[in-house]
Amino acid sequence: MRTIAGFGWNFVEATVDGFADGAFNTPDGQAPPGYGKGPINQGYGPRIYTPILVSVVQALSGPSLAGSTRFLVEGGTVGCYTQTVDVSPRVTVRSTYVFVLADLKNPAGQPIPGLQEAKFAWPVNDDGTVTTVDGLMTIDELESAVSKSQ
Repeated sequence: MRTIAGFGWNFVEATVDGFADGAFNTPDGQAPPGYGKGPINQGYGPRIYTPILVSVVQALSGPSLAGSTRFLVEGGTVGCYTQTVDVSPRVTVRSTYVFVLADLKNPAGQPIPGLQEAKFAWPVNDDGTVTTVDGLMTIDELESAVSKSQ
């Protein structure tokens, strides 16, 4: 847990309410000029993100507040462009997860204020436990581990 928490990422328990249309990480959300006409930059560059609409139950770390918000996952469709990212979290509506969040970055690699990308989504089981990279933990154990690591 220290490795993931050490990145300065935020941990939030939230229930998925739905999804919104995808957009590029550009100021207007559209494909930049010349996109798709050459190799894709493996650095930051333009990316497509899909918003996950969520109801935050609680923040285990970071600035998130209880209530409705959105987190973004890399990949999705904008117009005729589709980007698939195998390592992006896959979530289902009406399920609860602990989201591990990082600041979303623009094509130049700079954080976009107020937007967070879900790097991981760990399912919260019916008994309140979470399957993490370090094994099964309760929400309280996870919150304690994260707070000790930051």
